[in-house]
Parts: sequence; structure tokens; C-alpha cells
Amino acid sequence: MSVKIKYPIRYSQCWEDIELLLEALDIKLKDTVLSIASGGCNTLSVLSRTHAKVFVIDQNPYQLYLFELKYVALVHLSEAEAKNFFGIEHFTSRMDLYKRIRDHLGMQTREFWNSHPQLIQKGIIHSGKFEHYLRLFRRIVLPLVHRSDTINYLLNITDKVEQVNFYKNIWNNIRWRFLFKVFFGKTVMRKYGRSKKMFRYNTRVNIGTIYYLRTEKALMKGNLSKNRYLEYILTGKYKKNKPYYFGSKALSGIRKANLPMLSCKNLYEFLTEQPDNSIDKFNLSDVFEAMSLSICELVFKQILRVGRKNARIIFWNNLVHRDVPQKLKPYYKPETELADKLSQRDNLFFYANFKIYTLVK
Repeated sequence: MSVKIKYPIRYSQCWEDIELLLEALDIKLKDTVLSIASGGCNTLSVLSRTHAKVFVIDQNPYQLYLFELKYVALVHLSEAEAKNFFGIEHFTSRMDLYKRIRDHLGMQTREFWNSHPQLIQKGIIHSGKFEHYLRLFRRIVLPLVHRSDTINYLLNITDKVEQVNFYKNIWNNIRWRFLFKVFFGKTVMRKYGRSKKMFRYNTRVNIGTIYYLRTEKALMKGNLSKNRYLEYILTGKYKKNKPYYFGSKALSGIRKANLPMLSCKNLYEFLTEQPDNSIDKFNLSDVFEAMSLSICELVFKQILRVGRKNARIIFWNNLVHRDVPQKLKPYYKPETELADKLSQRDNLFFYANFKIYTLVK
């Protein structure tokens, strides 16, 4: 199998806060869950909460290959070996670990990874296009703005007053403001960061400024010393705060869970094939970002049909506003208070808002 795409994997990690996701979904042991694969991290964590069915879907087959490899590695390697294999710990012989687990992979997944040893050797959590984009940020932009000791100081602040003063007086200099807005602007992000289709319905021009303001709010108000996502963005490593799925309880749950069912389909296509009243929880990431309003409406109709009574649906809006169509709102109860409370604790700052709904049937 020969793939010529430079970065076939769009995201090798998930960039929605897993702790918000799990609290919002409130997964029970017998819940059937539908989860967008994306970088696999959040779906792995979802898998640790239920002993029922988990449907993992993604239009991009390479995201499914990534998820399957992560899942197999967590199940068949020790915790220390898995951390090395993923790229969380420094290690030079990841292919030896891969050879031990590859027979547990499906044929297509195995063929893909057999033909991409360079992605395995660098550590699979670093293998996505978006993670490469963040790497460019660390290597090109950050050194022009701050020294490593300044970055480390930011990541270790625990006093809120000190945090605000440090941001205003040290971090937020003119070079930070200018270079951040350029690097996270539409032109650079479309080329190096996100898929072009994610901008199809975006009408905003000043994207760099939008992300700058969201980041500013997080750097002044968030708990930076415990923010695993910010630690990775600024250093490329997880030293203090490991990914959630490596917690002992989550890892144990993943190893006890049923084998997830993988499906390379778009959300609408997948839902049309499911029986009525068959799914309890929906983790939809920011899947609506690339959908037209008409397709979005069709998807919400299918969720209403497929979801069980009191099913929970969560999703994020980034640059494109999408929500339940007006005529379907009587069937979707907004959990506004919960969404607002959780948003205050969000360790990520890419998104405009976080939506939580409960089906009324």
C-alpha cells in the first residue's frame, strides 16, 4: 500500500478537553456511544467508561488507522512501553514495539503502518499535520518571542494575580501579538494546519485576532500549571501532565472494554444505517464545522431518530456557528447551565462555544 499524502493523518491527538467531554456525556457502563475518531485520544477515554458498544467513525481512514494502533498498543503493551511507543517518553526503538503488536491490527491498518515506519519512529502522537503545525510554531515563532525559561515560568505559575501580571507585562509583548496573529491567521493555517474544507463555510476574515483573543483569555484565567494541552503546545512534551487515557483508572477501563466498531463513513451516512433508538451518547467533536446548513439539519434529524430517550449530544463550534435547527429544538433540551459551567474550566482555547443537548422523546 503506497500513500503519497505528506500528512495523511490530520490530527494525531485530540484538541477538545477530555475532562469536559466525559463530564458532559456522563457515560454509564451500559451506554452505547458514537464517537468521532479524530486523533483517537478522546475516543479511547470514552471507551474506558462503558462496557457496551462504542462506534468509532471518521471520514478519513487514516484517523481510524491511528485510533486502532493506539488502542492495540494500550491493550497489548505495558504502560511504560505504551508511553514510549506513543512518543510521550524518549525512545529510539519504537519499531521493535510495533513488530510485537502489529499482528493484532486489521489488515488495512497493518498495511498502512507497515508503509509508514517514519511516523511510528517519531512517536505516533507527533505524526499529524496539525501537530506538525504546532511544531513549526514552537521552532519558528516562539524562539523569536520568548526564551525557554520564560515559557517554563508561564507553565508553572499557580498564583492568579501573578499569572495576570506576568501575561500583561512579560508574555504579551508586541512580537507575541504580531507573530501569533500571522501564524494562526487563515493563510498560514489553511496551508500548514487544518484541512481547507474546514474553512469552506467560514466567513470571518480576522481569524488570527479571534484566536489571539481566545488564547489571551485562557492564559490569564486558566490553570496553566495543570494544562496538559498548553504544555504540549509550548514544549512539544508531556512532562507534568500526561494524557488522560494514561491515568490508571482510564487505562484499566480501556483494557476491559469491548472491541470498538470502526466505520469509515461520514456522520450522516453512518446514522442512516443505524436502527431507531439505539445510541445513548454522541461525541461529535467539531464535525459540523465543515457541513452546510442543509446537511447539518439532516444530521440532527437522524440523531433524533437514532438517539434513545435522554440521549446526550455534545459538540464544539470553532469558526462556523452550527446548532440544532429551529424546528427540531422542541426535541433537543439545551443543557446551558452545565455547558457554561464546564466551559469555565476548559483547558483548550480554540473554540467559540461548547454545546450540550439531551434528547426529549
